[in-house]
Amino acid sequence: MIRNLAPFKAACGNAIHAFSNYRIFSLLSAFLLLSLLANGQTKIWDKNFGGTGNDELEFMQHTDDGGYILGGSSESGISGSKTQASRGGMDYWVVKLNSQGKKEWDRRFGGSGRDILEVIRQTCDGGYILGGSSDSPESGDKSKGSRGGNDYWVVKISSKGKKQWDRTLGGMSTDGLRDIIQTKDEGYLLGGWSISGIGKDKSEPSRGANDYWVVKLSSSGSKSWDKTLGGNSADLLSKVLQTPDGGYLLGGASVSVVSGDKTDPQKRFCEDECEFDMWVVKINSKGKKMWDRTIGGVGGEQGESVAAMVSTKDGGFLLGGSSDSGAGFDKTEPNKSFFSDYRDYWVVKINATGVIQWDKTIGGLGDDALTAMVETKDGGFLLGGRSDSDIGADKTEAPRDNTINTDDFWVIRISSTGNILWDKTLGGSGDDQLTTLDRGYPNKYIVGGISDSPVSGDKTKPNQGGYDYWIVKLEETSNPSIALPLTPNSASQSLASWQAYPNPLTSSTTLALTFPETQDYTLEIYNFAGELIKRWPTASAEAGQQVKITWLPEQAKSGLYIARLITSNGAQHLQLIKE
Repeated sequence: MIRNLAPFKAACGNAIHAFSNYRIFSLLSAFLLLSLLANGQTKIWDKNFGGTGNDELEFMQHTDDGGYILGGSSESGISGSKTQASRGGMDYWVVKLNSQGKKEWDRRFGGSGRDILEVIRQTCDGGYILGGSSDSPESGDKSKGSRGGNDYWVVKISSKGKKQWDRTLGGMSTDGLRDIIQTKDEGYLLGGWSISGIGKDKSEPSRGANDYWVVKLSSSGSKSWDKTLGGNSADLLSKVLQTPDGGYLLGGASVSVVSGDKTDPQKRFCEDECEFDMWVVKINSKGKKMWDRTIGGVGGEQGESVAAMVSTKDGGFLLGGSSDSGAGFDKTEPNKSFFSDYRDYWVVKINATGVIQWDKTIGGLGDDALTAMVETKDGGFLLGGRSDSDIGADKTEAPRDNTINTDDFWVIRISSTGNILWDKTLGGSGDDQLTTLDRGYPNKYIVGGISDSPVSGDKTKPNQGGYDYWIVKLEETSNPSIALPLTPNSASQSLASWQAYPNPLTSSTTLALTFPETQDYTLEIYNFAGELIKRWPTASAEAGQQVKITWLPEQAKSGLYIARLITSNGAQHLQLIKE
């Protein structure tokens, strides 16, 4: 029975006085659970684009006309959705869609070699800037030959896909462009990595192995300046952002010790081969370094380390990547996977000067790799990547296919403080890897990547051959601030018999659960706002075993809480009251 109604008066108004305490509790609990069950996301549509070869989507963005621009690489000839012949090897392939996902046009850009598109963004004039890497000589759409090995290759096109100009930039060795943004002066900043020394377009020597290499272009593509940043070993730049002061934030991976431009040491001792940390560098509008931060755990922040990076409403930044680290150094939470070398999503919130404010490890029991991220209208974030995990830890839905070496899209919605609001698994019976996502109109998102799945699971269009571009539009069905990621169990099936005593809570409460069958389970506590405030590690229980778990809610505010039990059969809920 509720003895103190104060926590509920604000939500329910004066009508609360018309009911008995018991009925108030019942109605509030029912209302909350119905709200929670109705919350989450709905798939609106999915679309598939490709030819008979491999077509690999890398980046996607909402456009000013309400449609979408898709960019990646293709080896397909004229076939399926592709209307232009291959130039040779892989080419840039751009697809423009309307608001309903119907194709308006597609364009291929390339030379006779290998051209890999990494990013496409709409520009101030309504056209688009394309950025990637190329080893093509002067041929096809490429107006200049290779500077030496692989180069940065930038292509500017109109709103209808007509090429306006292209630029090849590089040193005498290998250079790989990873990101491009339009700057406040309507020019462009290019970011990637280089092993080139001084020569051609590169004005500064190598610091050692791979370095960050940023290049500033004018609005017409003329080079304004370039900057090399690095330590004594491999430093791989993957993302760039413009900051409110007109400078730039650079994010990527590093195995360098303190040397060159790197002032923060690695986060672990390594005898032979070191693993990557996140490395974040702030530069001013002319490329001068202001500060740098090395961020990592006791293991490795694998691959690109900073695979995604967004500015936040408070002037700081959220960094996203993948990690197999346990808790230690900058990582405050343990790995979620069964195997120590499997990855989780790892997001790190920093302020405007690079000081860590919080971090979150999010993962299932398998291997999960974050590849994309966007801030949401309410100041939260949508995270996306690929996963082969089954239900367990933070993952509430089973994979669409249990075949080894196949992944699904895994999308996670978190609050502004990193609490999980909901998660969604999307895929077919083949391999589906999320590479990009974006937010459009309020509560609507577009997620995309590559897929070789036939019609199956969430995929409604047939595969064209090899990998295709696959995009899915989602709508958040209600206010995410009260969302819980639920997979309700059948009404006829109880996952466990359980109770909490005492309830209402005092300084502590004991949750007693008895399981009808042997199984793994996870237990979580959510507050009335739908924010996760406590999670116990996944554990196992034998059939008929009673498990007792103590919760000490000393810091919890008065109000309604939901205990959530998750097993492979679904989720079950118990209401708790704190006076």
